[in-house]
Amino acid sequence: MNRFLERRIRMRAEESGVTLVELLVAIAITGIVAVGILASLTTLSISSDRARKGGDAGSALVTASDALQVVTYDAACPSASYQSAIQTAVADTSKFPAIGTEMRVTVSNVTVFSVEYWNAATASFGPTCTPALAVGDPRRLQLVTLRASLTDARVDRTLQVVKRG
Repeated sequence: MNRFLERRIRMRAEESGVTLVELLVAIAITGIVAVGILASLTTLSISSDRARKGGDAGSALVTASDALQVVTYDAACPSASYQSAIQTAVADTSKFPAIGTEMRVTVSNVTVFSVEYWNAATASFGPTCTPALAVGDPRRLQLVTLRASLTDARVDRTLQVVKRG
């Protein structure tokens, strides 16, 4: 019987469990790995959202530039007239396909950022308008910059269109 008790005592001594320090180290390592995985998932989600909105912005800019081609040349040095004309033209679904409601960047987010005018003397576009030019005059060029942006600052795209009068 002594042998049996000795063996039992020896087995209990050999059965060493997990210490508190080992358990804390394992929990810390698991936490660090979990934080890394969650951070990469968050980054992936943000970049996916940015790419989707960027594609939507590009589509909205192209639709707005198509609408700008339909709008007649405004020789009276336009400022806001192109903006309202684009919104009106794009609303006409017979000319332009409707943009899906699932898009976050739509034509309503597109603005006419700037309108510049051709200056033959400097051979460049500038802010000075010459409204008295005759129809068909090669100097009747306008550089219209369209901008698609959202308030969350993840999307800010521009497209420049040259309008000829």
